[in-house]
Amino acid sequence: MDNKIFKGHKGKNQWTIYPYDCIKAMKQIPDESIDCIITSPPYLNKRSYGQVGREQGNKAMYKYAASGKPLEYEIGCNQNIDEYFNSINQVFKLCYVLLKPDKFFFFNIGNLRRNKETTDISHIFVQMAKDIGFKHRDTIIWVKNNPRPVPPNSEIYWLDNGWEYLLMFSKGTGTIDREKYDLTVKNNCKVCKTQQEFEKTKPNYFKTNIGYTEESIKHEHPAKFPLSLPRFVLQLCTKENDTILDPFAGVGTTLIAGLQLNRNVIGCELNYDYCEKAVDEIKKTIFIINKP
Repeated sequence: MDNKIFKGHKGKNQWTIYPYDCIKAMKQIPDESIDCIITSPPYLNKRSYGQVGREQGNKAMYKYAASGKPLEYEIGCNQNIDEYFNSINQVFKLCYVLLKPDKFFFFNIGNLRRNKETTDISHIFVQMAKDIGFKHRDTIIWVKNNPRPVPPNSEIYWLDNGWEYLLMFSKGTGTIDREKYDLTVKNNCKVCKTQQEFEKTKPNYFKTNIGYTEESIKHEHPAKFPLSLPRFVLQLCTKENDTILDPFAGVGTTLIAGLQLNRNVIGCELNYDYCEKAVDEIKKTIFIINKP
């Protein structure tokens, strides 16, 4: 039996969380009803979001389960790489169907590290999206000012993972609002450009702390967005009262960012505990916004 759908509102804006797998949930959303999609998929065989995690040494400062029984319909856990890509492809197809024409889809993904190797898999997702009909508009680099340390048993193989991709796709030829990009680069460079010219630069990279040190949301989700990342995206290509979707909502960071910016938000999350945490955090956000 399915869990009930969580719903509520902040003023004129609605929020909805489907507490089951995103493929099933997205089929309940009307076609071409979404103005922007922002998400980060589960890692491949790295974390089971249905397990109570174990600490990976004193330096890691976060928890995850590397093995164990996954949740039913959980993407990424106990799948081989072909099964994983097939699952993500199903999600991409639904994203295309749900997105309005000339709107944007942002997909956060990092490199795949396993068997003492690093594999760049971003091109696979780019081609996957293009085959469905998306246009690859840009690749934004998310630079993490405070990357998580690798587990102690991996320190001899890798440096700490200090960046990830934010792949930017569009359904059609939508446009962004560069003037809403509020993270300008300021630098006094006498040789190349003046400070005034630098302030007009809108680079395709974004620097921020990662989620586990953000003050706005404090939960033990093992791979949580920083709140500033979806806010950055939403300012670029959405307006008030648009509808935002996060197919892998986790503890609701994208949803909270959307509500703060007066957007309608929809999230899908398989882990019921995370759904409840997201609801609690949304209610706190609404209270803070409405507090006199």
